[in-house]
Amino acid sequence: MRSSRRRKSSENSHNSCHSDNSDLNRSDRKIQEAKNAARPELARHNIWKCHYYAGKFEQNFPVDDPSVANNIDYVDMNKISTEEFQRKYIKALRPCIMLNAMNHWQANEKWTKHRLAKKYRNQAFKCGEDDDGNSVRMKMKYYIKYLEETDDDSPLYIFDANYGEHRKKSALMEDYEIPEVFRDDIFRYVSNKRRPPYRWFVFGPARSGTGIHIDPLGTSAWNALVSGYKRWMIIPTNAPPDLIKVTSQDDRYQRDEAVTWFHKKLPYVLKNLPSHIKPIQVIQKPGEMMFVPSGWWHTVLNLTETIAVTQNFAHFQHFDICYHKAARGRPKMTKKLVEFLSKNRPDVMKIIESVDLTKPHGQALSSSSDSSSSSSSSSSDDSEDELGGKTCNGQLIEAKVNYTPNNHPAKKRMRN
Repeated sequence: MRSSRRRKSSENSHNSCHSDNSDLNRSDRKIQEAKNAARPELARHNIWKCHYYAGKFEQNFPVDDPSVANNIDYVDMNKISTEEFQRKYIKALRPCIMLNAMNHWQANEKWTKHRLAKKYRNQAFKCGEDDDGNSVRMKMKYYIKYLEETDDDSPLYIFDANYGEHRKKSALMEDYEIPEVFRDDIFRYVSNKRRPPYRWFVFGPARSGTGIHIDPLGTSAWNALVSGYKRWMIIPTNAPPDLIKVTSQDDRYQRDEAVTWFHKKLPYVLKNLPSHIKPIQVIQKPGEMMFVPSGWWHTVLNLTETIAVTQNFAHFQHFDICYHKAARGRPKMTKKLVEFLSKNRPDVMKIIESVDLTKPHGQALSSSSDSSSSSSSSSSDDSEDELGGKTCNGQLIEAKVNYTPNNHPAKKRMRN
């Protein structure tokens, strides 16, 4: 009902809109309904293309842009051992692009626009959220029509986290595999019921993307690009948040969108970022896999139509950070996890026992802004502040796991 009221209000307010959705064919009507639900602030004012970004997008953001330094390590996965990669990149929290990491995937053949349109034609994929946090979904056949025709400033973006639990969409999981270097994901021991969203099938047109953020609960991420080109900006965790976040003064209605960040914030950040903070700019090409370590700010802009799969993980090599954040942000989940680990992973328990929850975890907060982005996942733990606690009206709430190792300072205080 709420979506219908918004649509009618928007259509009655603007002559450029259809006066009655019955005038639209079914596919156009379904597309418009999804747009109105996912982006009510744009529907309300009919400002889907107020910046006309589509007109000069290829000129402003070419796939071979010489101004992009590509200042990142390129790692041939055929020439490095799992142990060396984990030491040099995962443990060291060093971003890189992985080559030859997905050559054998069936996704390289199966994940074309034509084949996806045929196999998943009537399957609905998440392409946003409404104001109440409910998923907005669109059938693949409608989404591809939208993708091919849209000139919206920041188009809707398939960012589907639940494909693995769906009877038909779960077939996508047969087409790729988690790289061996990332498989020691401690959060895999958490039940799907308790674990936050962590894997996504992503598909979208040029100008779609994800706004600036840090991944939730101290997780790292890999992003495997099957087709198309993505432009990344990756910034160390100690960058001043107020410097890199888009504000309502920059863009009132689309401040969480990647295209807004690259248009309005990138020049300012490059000019004003402190000299000791070295950002990474890179254009990811088809067949390349991006590794973004725990704690790094990043934003991603699709330069062309892209198809990819991405996953967050809590690796053994940096689980101290993940535990610190999860113990505060997801105490019930972490309590269950600790119960399992205490019986099955003594090596991980040693890490947990070394973590002092009374001290800051050393990373910036995970959320990109006060509101969630329509073009990205809503999985970020945006209730977490810089001290790893939960906030309510600006007040820090201690929400700790009921586990205190013997050598923990808190236990020593209790003994005293």
